[in-house]
Amino acid sequence: MEKTLRPEGEPQGVVLAVGYIRLAAGGVEAEEAVEAQKAKIQEFADLHAIKVIDWHVDVGYSGNNLNRPALQTLLTGAQIPDCGFNMVLVSALNRLSRRAHDVVTVGTALSESAIRLVSVAESEFEPMEKFASDMLKAMDGFYRGNQAQVTRQGLLQAAQKDYCVVARAPYGYRKVEVDDGSHRRSRLEIDPETAEVVRAMYDLAVQGTSLRAIATELNGNGVPSPSGGTWDSKKVRRILLNPVYAGVIVIGKDSDVPFEVLNAHLKIVCRTVLEKVRELLQLAVRKANPRQG
Repeated sequence: MEKTLRPEGEPQGVVLAVGYIRLAAGGVEAEEAVEAQKAKIQEFADLHAIKVIDWHVDVGYSGNNLNRPALQTLLTGAQIPDCGFNMVLVSALNRLSRRAHDVVTVGTALSESAIRLVSVAESEFEPMEKFASDMLKAMDGFYRGNQAQVTRQGLLQAAQKDYCVVARAPYGYRKVEVDDGSHRRSRLEIDPETAEVVRAMYDLAVQGTSLRAIATELNGNGVPSPSGGTWDSKKVRRILLNPVYAGVIVIGKDSDVPFEVLNAHLKIVCRTVLEKVRELLQLAVRKANPRQG
């Protein structure tokens, strides 16, 4: 016997359902389009031992508005105890609404009456609570992504105006407060003492001095690291690979499309020196690990 697909925990027997159909346009072709949706729903119902006892059809109504007569009749009937059905079938979720929030609203309202909303296109028998949760998570992800884009745009505009957009001033710089109309903003300013250390590190790197040797020389001269302790190869590398010393701020480092703001502040070294040091460090890595080259 063919296995019947049905909701988890649903007792054996016929599931009673109503079908909902929506068309945005009316006219001569509307009847055929209605029948096409109805046939799709009925085929799905027959396959899964679901009995469609009624149809609710809205023709000439946008998917961006829930104020449709047939849909409202369906929702009102669903609130009646022992309404006679425990499932609502649609050919696709966009037939119910083109707005995710509205789909969640309708689905949640039905679930409160122990009625499942099932889309033939998505064909998932899931409790509406999970469906609503998944939809809201997706919407929340979109919202957070949109907010991240807004935040990134704000940082980009601030950086282009030479305002500081990093939480802490990088080693070699210090923050200074400036007026921005009614607000106080900060800018990066070169710190003469630590900037000289940065320049010396780049000079040594250009000469081919290893990271370990640079760290040893700094420690030997009693120069404290950015954290106040001693230098090591990792700390030196972090300085030498940071584009901030060439006046570059990177917006959205962890995003798919990071964006560089050039000349965001005064440079300690030129971009040419930065790129040269990067090449030398990459070459050193390849020589140390020839198999990876």
